[in-house]
Order: sequence, then structure tokens, then C-alpha cells
Amino acid sequence: MVRHGILVGLLALAAAVPLRAGEGASRAEVETLRRQLREQQARLDALEGLLRGTIAKDVAALRKEVDAVGARANARPFASWAEKVKFNGDFRYRHEWTDDEDKSRERARHRVRLRLGLEAHPTEDLDLYVRLVTGGDNPRGTNQTLDGAFSSKDLMLDRAYVDWHPASLQGVHLLAGKMAQPWRHPGSSQLIWDSDISPEGLAATSETPITETTRAFATVGSFWVDESSSDEDILLWACQVGVTHEIAEAAKFTLGGSYFHYHNLQGRTPLFDPTTGYGNTTQTVTKTTTLDCTAGGDPVICTEESEVYTQGYRLWEFFCVFETTAAGLPMALYGDYVNNTAATSGQDTGWLVGCTLGTAKAPGTWQLDYNYRRVENDAVIGAFTESDFHGGRTGGEGHKVTAAYQVNKAAQVALTYFLSNDEDESANNDNYRKLQVDFKVKF
Repeated sequence: MVRHGILVGLLALAAAVPLRAGEGASRAEVETLRRQLREQQARLDALEGLLRGTIAKDVAALRKEVDAVGARANARPFASWAEKVKFNGDFRYRHEWTDDEDKSRERARHRVRLRLGLEAHPTEDLDLYVRLVTGGDNPRGTNQTLDGAFSSKDLMLDRAYVDWHPASLQGVHLLAGKMAQPWRHPGSSQLIWDSDISPEGLAATSETPITETTRAFATVGSFWVDESSSDEDILLWACQVGVTHEIAEAAKFTLGGSYFHYHNLQGRTPLFDPTTGYGNTTQTVTKTTTLDCTAGGDPVICTEESEVYTQGYRLWEFFCVFETTAAGLPMALYGDYVNNTAATSGQDTGWLVGCTLGTAKAPGTWQLDYNYRRVENDAVIGAFTESDFHGGRTGGEGHKVTAAYQVNKAAQVALTYFLSNDEDESANNDNYRKLQVDFKVKF
């Protein structure tokens, strides 16, 4: 624009010069003006080149700086705090009705459950998980009953663990802390483990492709069940191996086996609640203690009675799952079997079979699940088996049926019914019934 303005001005100046032939203008004057125009043009060209060079250098420098910033950003994919940390959770409102013929009356309760989770990813190969839940210190109880004259409710630490999955060990995860259960379950089976249990200790999991259609998985772990300053610690050693094989595009099966070894448990007071074995075989022992009377007089002899486990627990589990479609809906058939090889009571076996049809995930979808089980008294740890079936104790057999409907992407309604009785025919064989109506919201 500067160049064109100067040219226009010069042309106007030239037009104003009197060059009429009648006035005798000389050829020399015309040549002088032309020379001046050429010199001005040369200076303008030089100025334009200088400006272009300066701008080009500035643009190149700016592009180089932008590229450097981009390179630093690419080298740090988790640069922002928002990308490193995520929050999640869910809320459940439940109406629960229970009819236990061992009790004098039926019971109806309204209960809530809130779970708040945090996921942090400091690096690409290291994850941190933390979760808080309602409920007390019961390891398989996250429900909070609405009572207590509007009192405040507890919020407990349910999970806190790290997951290290180094790139050099493809498919391997190393876990430490109070963690989600690192082993797999067939279908919705809670024959051995209630879904609310969060074991504490160390574990390693692995999943490896064998062929294009077959994958192998494995888990090993060591967990602290109870630490004691005056006695041996109670430990759990666990391992699991299995394979998943795709038969066709919409059909696959999973076979697996697990071993759970409880160390130093036999002869100790029952886990969590020392007054009950939750169906496991226990006996009453008497401990006598002599206390010196500090104020003088005769020593005081105290006796204390307590329940202790009479059986050891070394559980062998075998399970299978077959997944396919039926009438355009996903379907799964599953089975779970467990045997306690350390039991001498003759009550050492448990099994469960079930079927799931549909999946309640997308809005407007539904899911049905049914299973039947039989659990002898010492087949599994009573304090860890499913808390809602047969009063949360072993020694029962019966049915569980669940229907769920996905209202929208966040909300779901579900109905669950339990019907069981004592598996020992020589017992009272009282029925146990429970109905649960749930409204769940995820966020």
C-alpha cells in the first residue's frame, strides 16, 4: 500500500509539470523526470524486499516456537490436572423386605448406598484408585439403613491401591493396597466372594493372547486377613488361572480354576464378628486368666468363653461361562464349584449354576439373571460369602432372581428376590426370603 501511494503521488506531480509544446519543454527535462521515477521505483523495490524478509523471519521464528511448544505438549500427554484425575460414583436407594423364619417377625428397611471414586493417572503406566462408601466396618456391607433419629451416617475407606502396568511387561498389572477383587467370577456368582469385599495386600494379574481366538489369564496374590501383635497373622494366599476362547463371532467360553489358602485360621476366633461363624463350624473354648489384686487380697480368676473355627480352609474353585446370543440378546450360562479340602466336618462342598439374558446398559434395555446354589457349612468362609443370600451365612440352598431395566444412561431400576432354606435336611429347614427394590444412579 505504501508503494502504490508513492507512485500515485509521483504521477500526479509529473502531470502538474507544464510540458506543453508551445512553451518549449526540452527533452532533457522529460528524461530527468523519468530517471527520478526509476530511482524511486528501485528504492521502493528495495524497501519492499526488506519488509518481506523481516516478516518472513518473524513468521519462521513464531512457527518454530509453536512447534517447540507442541513438541513439549506431546512429550507430556498428561500435562493438565484435569487429564490426570477423574471422579466417579453411584447412588442406590433400596427398599428391603426380609422374612427369616428363624426370627420372630418380618423386617422392612429403607437403605441407601453411596460410593465415591477417584482415579489418578500420574504416568502412563501407573494408576491410583481410591473409593469411599457408606456403611460401617462390615467388609461386605455398604448399605446404610435409614434410622437413628436423622443421625449423620458413616463414610468409610473402601479402596485405596495402586496399579502399575509397565510397558515392558505387556498385559501385566501389579497391585498393592486395599483393592478391587483381582480374580474373576463366573457370571453373577458370589458363591465365595461377596461383591463388596475389597481384599488388602499384594497381587499380580496377567492376560496374554495365545492365538487370535484364545486368551489366557492369571492372578496371584498375598493378603493380610488379620494382623495380631500377640498371635500369628492370618493370611490368604490366592491364585487363579484360566482361558477364554472365541468359538464364533458371537460365542465364547471361559474355563478357570482358583485356589484360596487361609493360613493360621483354624483355632482362631471367627472373622469380623467373633460371636458367630456365619454358618462355619465353630466350638466354644474357655480361657482362664489369673489376675493379681493390686489392692491386696486373693488373686482373681477370670474365665472367658469364645468361639473358634474348628476347620481349616483351603478352597479349590472351578468355573465355566458360555456366552452367546438368544433372540438377538446377549446370553450367558455359568457354573461355579468349590471344595474345601481342609475340612473334616463332611460339609465341604458348594456349587452354583445360573443364566443371564440381556444387558441393562443402553436406555430402554433390560436384563434377567437367575441362579441356584447349594453351600455346605464349611465349603467357603461364611463371613465372605454373599451377604444377602440365606442371611449371609453358609449351610443353605435356594434361588436368586434379578430383573433390571435401564431408564436412561444414568438411572436403573432393579428387583431381586431370594428364596432359600437350610441345606441340611436334619435341621429345622426354615425358609429365608428377601425382596429388594433398587433405584440406582451412576455419575
